[in-house]
Amino acid sequence: EKMLLSKFRLLNDDEKKKVSEYIETINKDMNITINQETDMSPTALFYKEKDDIVVDSYKDINLVNLSRANNFSCVGDVLNAYKKYLKENAQSIDLLVVFHGNMHSAKICNYYKKLNPNGKIMTIMDYNLNAPKPNKLRKFLSNIKHTFFTQTMRNYISNCDVFTVESKSVLNFFSKNKFYTKNISSKIEVLPFGYNAETYKVKKIPKEKIFVTVGRIGTAQKNNELILEALNGMDLKEWKFYFIGPIENEFFEAINKFYSSNPQLEDKVIFTGSIDDVGKLTDFYQKSKVFVLSSRFEGFALVLVEAAFYDNFIVSTGVSCTNEIIVQEKNGKIYSNAQELKEIIIDIINENIDFDYTEEYDKIIRDSYSWDNIVLHSKFFNSLFIKRTEI
Repeated sequence: EKMLLSKFRLLNDDEKKKVSEYIETINKDMNITINQETDMSPTALFYKEKDDIVVDSYKDINLVNLSRANNFSCVGDVLNAYKKYLKENAQSIDLLVVFHGNMHSAKICNYYKKLNPNGKIMTIMDYNLNAPKPNKLRKFLSNIKHTFFTQTMRNYISNCDVFTVESKSVLNFFSKNKFYTKNISSKIEVLPFGYNAETYKVKKIPKEKIFVTVGRIGTAQKNNELILEALNGMDLKEWKFYFIGPIENEFFEAINKFYSSNPQLEDKVIFTGSIDDVGKLTDFYQKSKVFVLSSRFEGFALVLVEAAFYDNFIVSTGVSCTNEIIVQEKNGKIYSNAQELKEIIIDIINENIDFDYTEEYDKIIRDSYSWDNIVLHSKFFNSLFIKRTEI
């Protein structure tokens, strides 16, 4: 049996939610598309201290919980668990997928290559340029530079067939680094997170005067207090603003303070909490006109691609992928502070911004971010696995 192998950690307590978010991390649509094109069967390895994950598959992806057969007390135990699995299964693994390019990944990849010299290795860098410094990307470039001459890192870079980044801005950051241009430039490829066009086939419905933001409301990363600051004292007229997603306990104080200062907005600014019903969440995307992202940092914000697919005008901070999804401000605006966001919202309410971009922009989104096209144009997948009679 051919297999696609990836490694992850599960962090949440709710079983279904953990598995769902876990699979979204590697993007189930990518795995399904690759599976269809290569006849490989995707498998995801993960570990959890408590053996409370009972499902063995999700969305056509096999799940292997290493915790069931191992006791973890340190990082070394986790690494040994991966090695044990690889020792038993390496020959049936055509493509090993790891994340971040750290020493942990390097050791796993090198061990796999010893067991299966013909196997291929893919490292998904999954980095963003807006995270608090030193972020993972800068740390990677720094660490790998100093450790390149160790045998482990030398072998890893030699063994890995492709390093992928999710946006052109991250690739540009790499290209300015002398170590990158000298050692791994020939192995790097932009591979954005995408969507399965079949999954998102929906009937277009009339748009309503609705702003939405979707995510973990109240986390430091999502920076939702910036939106509340922008909405403070505002007259939304016929518009409503929906915050969709689980709310951090610490953020309720900010919500109560906002309502106390803005009682006129209690029925205009709405916190829905978590929406697990995909159909209901899709309804919000379909009927909303504007999607707002306030994040301090993101890797590749897949939520922006989803919002754009549903013809939402995007208003976002300048996270890594924004400049590639917002095209010459025809389908969105980028802002940097609460005052700028307030001004954009006022312009939208007063109809000073034209939303008539959908036909041209739909084509850009579909051409750039559907998994069919991403895999079709990937040099790595075309050269190694894709079985097509026509490209």
